[in-house]
Amino acid sequence: MRAALDAWPAEHGRAVVIEAVQRGLCTTAALRHELEDGPRRASAVPRRAVEEAEAGAWSVPEADLLALLVADRAFPTVWANPISAAWTAIGCLGRTAGSTTWPLAVPVHSRHYHADPSDWDRTVMTDGVYAEHGVVVVAVTPNMIARQPEAVLERVRRSYGAAALRPRPAVVARPRPTPR
Repeated sequence: MRAALDAWPAEHGRAVVIEAVQRGLCTTAALRHELEDGPRRASAVPRRAVEEAEAGAWSVPEADLLALLVADRAFPTVWANPISAAWTAIGCLGRTAGSTTWPLAVPVHSRHYHADPSDWDRTVMTDGVYAEHGVVVVAVTPNMIARQPEAVLERVRRSYGAAALRPRPAVVARPRPTPR
């Protein structure tokens, strides 16, 4: 937690916390306990990061995308990194809620995490698995989220509208439990 509290710029602190939870190095409960036992001064960023990790974000760009989509209210339910019997870890944002919404995957494709040829192959294959199951995919990059959030949001809205015009695929997803 000290690394997150001392990080500069603050975004690095968010990244440290989210990645530590995502990799299973610690739980959000342990981080919350440490934050409650420590000084409140300069703890806003790590507290926010713990909340983002609890929401299922695996990276700062995913957390930013999740916040953008949730704040828009155009989508009934937004889950970060949901799980489904149709695939294993999907590493993106998805949505589904009852019978009135349609699955939509919005993966964040980062050069940093997808630069290795095998990682990129796995990313492309995962996007194909979505299509095989009838899920509309709208890939975005961290740069797009940071520099053009309104354009990203508009693109996701249009894709969600297009998905609603198609037959609902037989995909059942649920929120991914966060290590607490």
